[in-house]
Amino acid sequence: MNARKLKQAFIQMLPVFTTDKDNPIKNGYIKTVIFTLGSSGKVRCDAEVQDLDSAKNFSKMPCRRIHFKSDDVKIKDAAASTNEHAESVKKAFVNVEPVIADVPGMNVVKCSHIIAIVYTRGQRGNIICSAILQDANCPSSTLQVRIKYIFTPSEYENIEKEH
Repeated sequence: MNARKLKQAFIQMLPVFTTDKDNPIKNGYIKTVIFTLGSSGKVRCDAEVQDLDSAKNFSKMPCRRIHFKSDDVKIKDAAASTNEHAESVKKAFVNVEPVIADVPGMNVVKCSHIIAIVYTRGQRGNIICSAILQDANCPSSTLQVRIKYIFTPSEYENIEKEH
């Protein structure tokens, strides 16, 4: 399935199956959705699929190897409830722009770009959106931060002026 349908299957917790040669899953659900940016600038979508028959069995694979369990699945239209902040983080990800991570209790970290955006389902079923950031000062260092703590330099300047 394509990335948009995969994300909706994740949000709605729809049953899926996989066509992976090494670890096929006949009955599962999408546990995590990961968007990464390739060297060509194309967004790649992978997912971790949890096997419902075996709690310890899950597999990470590209979205094209994941399919809906039934053919008559209706995908609900995604509500246009994204806010400005989320859109600016998404734009920074796609355009490989620098960002700033300002997590409470930590020092402010300047990052060269966003490596991946990760959607995960929490213990209570809530959706957690975070991003993996490349540290600007140390190329081998990464940081995974919730989206609400990531800012573009212009957003961060506005926040600093308010405080």
